[in-house]
Amino acid sequence: PNLLAFGEVDETIGVKDQMMVRRSDIHVLNISTGKHSALPGASSPERVENLPYWSPDGKRIVFLRTKPGQMWHGAAGQLDLAWVAYNGGKGGKAQALKGGSDNGRSNFMPVYSPDGKWIVFTQADQGFFSQESADLYIVAADGGPARAMDCNSSHTESWHRFSPDGKW
Repeated sequence: PNLLAFGEVDETIGVKDQMMVRRSDIHVLNISTGKHSALPGASSPERVENLPYWSPDGKRIVFLRTKPGQMWHGAAGQLDLAWVAYNGGKGGKAQALKGGSDNGRSNFMPVYSPDGKWIVFTQADQGFFSQESADLYIVAADGGPARAMDCNSSHTESWHRFSPDGKW
């Protein structure tokens, strides 16, 4: 409860709805001490990492990542999902989330279910934010085949959260 994960962006280039992030890492802030540091495994110079989400048990953080210099806001670029163990702040090797990565589409906004068994995320043809092709997908927290959710429509689905009891 005293830890906050966030994406620390070092540099962005762009205007309006096209933005390129050249460097971003996942940091964890200790609210009690006010100190923060990059999380090993989620702070790779070969990747841009952002939008972290804690597992309910506090053991893992899931996040989006892409290659440096790739457009990731607006209609271009592709994002993948990965997770890393928190491991008391020592982190570990980031693991691609099977079902939410390496699928030729853009995957973003991962959210754990309250019981920690599932991750719901947005998937679009490419890009990030307000893409017409954006739909919600669900995958087991350990990865596997992702399936489109029944609530998807011909409109954009994103910015999702679970209800506290996990039923909605």
